[in-house]
Amino acid sequence: MTPLDKMKLLGNLVLILLLSFLLNQNKVSGQLNVRIGYNLDYASYNVHNQIIEQFNSERPWLNEKFKPLRFSNALQFGARIRRSFVGWDLNFERSKIERSASGNMPGSGNFSKSIDYVTYRLGTGIEFYGNVFGLGANIYFERFNISTSVDNAEITENTFRNDRLGSKIYFIATSTGTERLSISLQPYVAIPFTAYDLNPLATSLNLTNYGSARQRNLHFGVSLVFYNGPQRY
Repeated sequence: MTPLDKMKLLGNLVLILLLSFLLNQNKVSGQLNVRIGYNLDYASYNVHNQIIEQFNSERPWLNEKFKPLRFSNALQFGARIRRSFVGWDLNFERSKIERSASGNMPGSGNFSKSIDYVTYRLGTGIEFYGNVFGLGANIYFERFNISTSVDNAEITENTFRNDRLGSKIYFIATSTGTERLSISLQPYVAIPFTAYDLNPLATSLNLTNYGSARQRNLHFGVSLVFYNGPQRY
């Protein structure tokens, strides 16, 4: 069993245990808080960046080359129901990254191309709290879209779409806050359950005989979350 599989199994076991605990509680009522947050995410995107690097290297005349993917940021919206030291969390986030390349193609003149990446994630999970620190785990649904422009045009076409599930495990550090607002810092690791095939992107960039382009990478990041509503538990 690989380290990724072990981490995925651990995350699933944590979720199952916590869900069983909640479902066996006599009372299901709790304090509802609205959450708004900002998320900074890092991943290696090694396969994607190899595709981009090959595109750049085959076109030495580019003045502006495609930059690799590493970081993304997103706004988060959601809600939390907390009862004493246990809570249920629901959150949604959307991130967008834009990349562009341009130059003077020999024999053809000006050349330009853009790539847009849009990611949607919807997650739900369980959290445990102490006075200040806590631990959470969730399962999320992710939709990853890539759109590329037609050469030298502002028209874009959908190049790639992938839907998959994953699990996120995160540490929670919460300020004491006020009766109406608290702030939480949540560093995390996100583990996708499956890989996706980026061959459609390689084909769209006119890279032939690329071979395997399957990518499955861990995500590391941190979320800064604001909880609105009464903070009495």
